[in-house]
Amino acid sequence: MFISFVVIIVFATQLMFVFNFFYSMYKGRKVTTPNPWDATTLEWTTPINPGHGNWPGEIPEVHRWAYDYSKDGKDFIPQTVPVSPDESGH
Repeated sequence: MFISFVVIIVFATQLMFVFNFFYSMYKGRKVTTPNPWDATTLEWTTPINPGHGNWPGEIPEVHRWAYDYSKDGKDFIPQTVPVSPDESGH
């Protein structure tokens, strides 16, 4: 009886997931900015509809770690921003 109860709960949860997936796909908000979460990783520097090679022009140069947060009082520093001389000791 316990297993039957757990199966019903898991199945209902899966139905909620499938409903939310398709609802979000057709009725969800459309992303209009290239980096809505202020992520620091390089993939967020690509355009919304990238062409061949993902980046127009030259490939960006990476200067810092992927998760380089809270430096110099800033919460968001992209990987493409060069490291300043006062940061080099970190």
